[in-house]
Amino acid sequence: MSSSHLPPLPFHVLSAFAPTSGTGSQAALVIYPSNTDPRWLDDRYLLKVAGDFGYTATVHLAPSGKEGEEGEWEIRWFTAKSELALCGHGTISTSYILFQQYPHMNTLRYINPIAGRFQSTRLEVPLSSSASSSSSNEVEISLPSLPQEVLRSMGSGTPHEDGKGLRDALGVGEDEVLDISEFKYGVHKSLIVLVKGEVGLRELQVDIRGLGEIASGQIIITQISPESESSDNLVIKSRMFAPGIGIQEDTITGSAHTYLTNYYLLTPASRFLPHKFQQNPSGVTIQATQLSERGGGMKCILGEGNRTVRLIGKVREFGKGFLVDDDDV
Repeated sequence: MSSSHLPPLPFHVLSAFAPTSGTGSQAALVIYPSNTDPRWLDDRYLLKVAGDFGYTATVHLAPSGKEGEEGEWEIRWFTAKSELALCGHGTISTSYILFQQYPHMNTLRYINPIAGRFQSTRLEVPLSSSASSSSSNEVEISLPSLPQEVLRSMGSGTPHEDGKGLRDALGVGEDEVLDISEFKYGVHKSLIVLVKGEVGLRELQVDIRGLGEIASGQIIITQISPESESSDNLVIKSRMFAPGIGIQEDTITGSAHTYLTNYYLLTPASRFLPHKFQQNPSGVTIQATQLSERGGGMKCILGEGNRTVRLIGKVREFGKGFLVDDDDV
């Protein structure tokens, strides 16, 4: 596609859900001038750009173009291999940049062809905090919960047909697994594996290829940390693998924690929570850490009517520029 007559596309590179420098999931954000830009309309171009960046998510963003809909954007997420059905770290990175560019906006609305409509909210910085305070790079996004019919099928503890294969690939024993639940990430079969709190998740030697043979979407292994007993928040740890969509092991995954918040607080899996959280699980705040090599963390809270999950995390920008297409060099 010749693009010599088109304006250069600005991009930003960021780390999301990054409590400290050097942590968090990295993403690229490419901003298009309109949703009629021919590059925006070309899926091959979107996939090529994602491959050039090589992150677990490249975000493509364009204003919706609807008259009177200021603050509404069309958003899509790609790996180098395929389009993503939902991407938390890409969305929260996008919101961080847009809130900087549009300081008068307190809410951003997004439209995605797979995930539908959702939004992001500017977090108020306490009056006692300066603009450079660590709280000033915290952003909140609200992602859609799983459908009720899916939630009703999760957390029962019923033996799963892939149980042995999952245990072998994850390197855990039968007595260490509390539950295996299935859901769909877009059209892809995905699984949540709940293990006991004493299992050393970080140390597991995982057969990622073996996981890919079991499910084409997300495979999330998770546990309730013993820290929950002495904390006001439910503390969970996890790891996430998705070789079927081009992610061997993700650093920290917003979409996975949307599903985990649903799983822990809205399904029978809530029976595994410490007793103090079982009386009102929908009112619980989750403090989540993903035990990847870079690592990362976020807070997770159910939204109004349990229809969404609010994810709160820090974003750090580490680069920006303009794309130069091959045929322009």
